[in-house]
Amino acid sequence: MSLILQIARNATTPKPLETVFQWNGWTIKVNEIVLADSVPSSVHDSIAANKEAVFVVFSFTVRNDRDEGAAFEPDYCLKLLAGGKAIDCANWQPDKFSYWNNIEATLSQARKCYFEVPRDLLKAKPVIRFQVPGTRAFDIMLPS
Repeated sequence: MSLILQIARNATTPKPLETVFQWNGWTIKVNEIVLADSVPSSVHDSIAANKEAVFVVFSFTVRNDRDEGAAFEPDYCLKLLAGGKAIDCANWQPDKFSYWNNIEATLSQARKCYFEVPRDLLKAKPVIRFQVPGTRAFDIMLPS
């Protein structure tokens, strides 16, 4: 299953055609996907992207549709796929351990993460993939 996002002309923020989907016991609402040259850091003021790369920053809200509490850790279940390469996700918040805390049944919490992507790969139909072992994947297709 997949969700397709478009980029408006002269904009760097993709505009979702549809922003809410269900995956693996979670309802996920896409809030924003933007490109950035740097991201905040707990050690330094910010981390700059490699000169050949850009950060794809993904902001979303998750609601736990299960019958009990569960953690939602972006760096465990998200990858950005492009040009045959898999790019790891990093949690936005410097205190990534806060994402280890459970979200109780029916409650929602915001999540934010980023991927450092070589600029050339952004031309190769990038996809943000939600998947953990033993589950069906859900792809968000970004414009190339």
